[in-house]
Amino acid sequence: MCDHVADFYSSNNIFSKAYTFNLRSGNFESCIKNLESVMSYGDNNEKDLFITRFCFEMMIRQRKDNKGINLTNKILEHFKDCGHSPLFTLVQLFVRAIHEKDFELFRMAISMYR
Repeated sequence: MCDHVADFYSSNNIFSKAYTFNLRSGNFESCIKNLESVMSYGDNNEKDLFITRFCFEMMIRQRKDNKGINLTNKILEHFKDCGHSPLFTLVQLFVRAIHEKDFELFRMAISMYR
Protein backbone atom coordinates (compact mmCIF):
# COMPACT_ATOMS: atom_id res chain seq x y z
CA MET A 1 0.00 0.00 0.00
CA CYS A 2 2.80 2.44 0.89
CA ASP A 3 4.38 1.88 -2.52
CA HIS A 4 1.16 2.95 -4.23
CA VAL A 5 0.95 6.09 -2.12
CA ALA A 6 4.63 6.80 -2.86
CA ASP A 7 4.01 6.37 -6.58
CA PHE A 8 1.11 8.81 -6.38
CA TYR A 9 3.25 11.45 -4.66
CA SER A 10 6.16 10.87 -6.99
CA SER A 11 3.99 11.21 -10.09
CA ASN A 12 2.76 14.54 -8.68
CA ASN A 13 6.35 15.72 -8.00
CA ILE A 14 5.90 15.60 -4.23
CA PHE A 15 9.16 13.76 -3.79
CA SER A 16 9.63 14.28 -0.06
CA LYS A 17 6.31 12.54 0.66
CA ALA A 18 7.14 9.82 -1.86
CA TYR A 19 10.48 9.27 -0.11
CA THR A 20 8.71 8.94 3.26
CA PHE A 21 6.30 6.31 1.97
CA ASN A 22 9.11 4.46 0.20
CA LEU A 23 10.89 4.29 3.56
CA ARG A 24 7.79 2.81 5.16
CA SER A 25 7.50 0.18 2.46
CA GLY A 26 11.21 -0.64 2.48
CA ASN A 27 11.60 0.19 -1.20
CA PHE A 28 15.28 1.09 -1.14
CA GLU A 29 15.76 1.86 -4.85
CA SER A 30 12.76 4.18 -4.96
CA CYS A 31 13.99 5.91 -1.80
CA ILE A 32 17.22 6.73 -3.58
CA LYS A 33 15.39 7.98 -6.68
CA ASN A 34 13.06 10.23 -4.69
CA LEU A 35 15.84 11.43 -2.41
CA GLU A 36 17.85 12.49 -5.46
CA SER A 37 14.82 14.46 -6.64
CA VAL A 38 14.44 16.13 -3.24
CA MET A 39 18.16 16.93 -3.16
CA SER A 40 17.98 18.57 -6.58
CA TYR A 41 15.86 21.33 -5.00
CA GLY A 42 18.19 21.79 -2.03
CA ASP A 43 21.42 23.65 -1.59
CA ASN A 44 24.58 21.78 -2.62
CA ASN A 45 26.03 22.41 0.84
CA GLU A 46 23.14 20.49 2.42
CA LYS A 47 23.29 17.29 0.37
CA ASP A 48 25.22 15.50 3.08
CA LEU A 49 22.34 16.20 5.50
CA PHE A 50 19.86 14.38 3.28
CA ILE A 51 22.19 11.44 2.75
CA THR A 52 23.12 11.18 6.41
CA ARG A 53 19.49 11.15 7.45
CA PHE A 54 18.81 8.39 4.92
CA CYS A 55 21.71 6.37 6.33
CA PHE A 56 20.45 6.72 9.89
CA GLU A 57 16.91 5.85 8.78
CA MET A 58 18.22 2.61 7.27
CA MET A 59 20.24 1.74 10.36
CA ILE A 60 17.22 2.37 12.60
CA ARG A 61 14.56 0.68 10.46
CA GLN A 62 16.55 -2.32 9.18
CA ARG A 63 18.24 -3.78 12.23
CA LYS A 64 18.06 -7.51 11.48
CA ASP A 65 20.93 -9.44 9.93
CA ASN A 66 23.07 -6.34 9.32
CA LYS A 67 20.62 -5.27 6.61
CA GLY A 68 20.67 -1.64 7.74
CA ILE A 69 24.46 -1.61 7.81
CA ASN A 70 24.65 -3.14 4.34
CA LEU A 71 22.10 -0.66 2.98
CA THR A 72 23.95 2.23 4.59
CA ASN A 73 27.15 1.13 2.86
CA LYS A 74 25.22 1.02 -0.44
CA ILE A 75 23.91 4.53 0.18
CA LEU A 76 27.38 5.88 0.86
CA GLU A 77 28.70 4.13 -2.23
CA HIS A 78 25.85 5.45 -4.38
CA PHE A 79 26.43 9.03 -3.25
CA LYS A 80 30.23 8.88 -3.15
CA ASP A 81 30.48 11.64 -5.78
CA CYS A 82 28.84 14.09 -3.36
CA GLY A 83 32.21 14.53 -1.70
CA HIS A 84 33.38 14.00 1.82
CA SER A 85 31.94 15.63 4.87
CA PRO A 86 32.27 15.29 8.63
CA LEU A 87 28.78 13.78 8.66
CA PHE A 88 29.79 11.03 6.23
CA THR A 89 32.82 10.31 8.38
CA LEU A 90 30.61 10.03 11.45
CA VAL A 91 28.21 7.67 9.66
CA GLN A 92 31.12 5.52 8.49
CA LEU A 93 32.47 5.41 12.03
CA PHE A 94 29.10 4.28 13.39
CA VAL A 95 28.69 1.69 10.64
CA ARG A 96 32.13 0.26 11.32
CA ALA A 97 31.61 0.23 15.09
CA ILE A 98 28.26 -1.52 14.80
CA HIS A 99 29.45 -4.00 12.18
CA GLU A 100 32.58 -4.89 14.13
CA LYS A 101 30.80 -4.60 17.50
CA ASP A 102 33.65 -2.33 18.60
CA PHE A 103 32.57 -0.09 21.45
CA GLU A 104 35.99 1.59 21.48
CA LEU A 105 35.12 3.29 18.19
CA PHE A 106 32.05 4.80 19.84
CA ARG A 107 34.20 5.94 22.74
CA MET A 108 36.60 7.54 20.29
CA ALA A 109 33.74 9.47 18.68
CA ILE A 110 32.44 10.57 22.08
CA SER A 111 35.88 11.74 23.15
CA MET A 112 36.04 14.08 20.14
CA TYR A 113 33.13 16.06 21.52
CA ARG A 114 34.27 16.66 25.09
